[in-house]
Amino acid sequence: MPKVLCLGGGGLRPDAVCLHPAPWQERACQRFGVRRSHGCIRTGSATARWLFERVAIGTPVRIQE
Repeated sequence: MPKVLCLGGGGLRPDAVCLHPAPWQERACQRFGVRRSHGCIRTGSATARWLFERVAIGTPVRIQE
């Protein structure tokens, strides 16, 4: 999947939490910000592209509910 940002380093490990686009969710007109996955943070394609192009490796990330 393009434009994936994994937190904590190490890439796409089974226990990694990643931010990634969910085009299937966009096509189905489903809302973001609703629990639907097993740990990943899904975003719209434009948001994922914006983050991927601007966030440097090592940038601190805080996730809040």
